[in-house]
Amino acid sequence: MDLSDLEYVEAIVDETLRLYPPLTDVYREAVETTTLGGYRISAGTTLQLSAYGIHRDGRWWDAPEEFRPERWLEDRDRPEYAYFPFSGGPRHCLGMRFATAELKLALATIARRLEFQRDTDSLSLSADLTLDPGPVELRIRKR
Repeated sequence: MDLSDLEYVEAIVDETLRLYPPLTDVYREAVETTTLGGYRISAGTTLQLSAYGIHRDGRWWDAPEEFRPERWLEDRDRPEYAYFPFSGGPRHCLGMRFATAELKLALATIARRLEFQRDTDSLSLSADLTLDPGPVELRIRKR
């Protein structure tokens, strides 16, 4: 099946990456003095952009803590960087397209054969180099 036909699978992948971006924070350095949101930013200042926080911001996302893949199937006007799980601009992750294609293919292939039920009540998130959900217990059944 063609990847572009897997709209709901893509919505699941996007929603998962929205809630659990691989990198929780992205850093950028101002190359010239500018004003951002009313704040003066001097050249050379390092800015920390929290993908984790922005992806859960109620200004851009209805019920931001809920896993709702359907939100990706609705038309909604959001700023370009309300969602950036692989960073953005000229320094976005080089493997972004490959990673998302691989995620969609793997999910579609596995979900056709297996059914998953999560037994873990909550995740124990920790941020190191990447976001770690801690142990996740699942029951897996053949379809």
